[in-house]
Amino acid sequence: MGLKMAEGISNGLSEKQAWDSYAGITLVKSAIAHSILTMHTFFLQEVMKIKQDDLKKVMKKLCILWGIEKLIERAS
Repeated sequence: MGLKMAEGISNGLSEKQAWDSYAGITLVKSAIAHSILTMHTFFLQEVMKIKQDDLKKVMKKLCILWGIEKLIERAS
């Protein structure tokens, strides 16, 4: 990110424009990834509290499937 910002500045962008163009996008992607991780963690914590073994097994698989789907969706 730092190199891209420096490159943007050397290509005529102001520091603010370079920050908005490169760091801003990275921060948004980081915020989305953090939200997904938080939701996945809370979901898994609740699944682990389920007393019925069959239901817990199915919900755990669903949680894993959701996590994998989000990884694939945001692979970049």
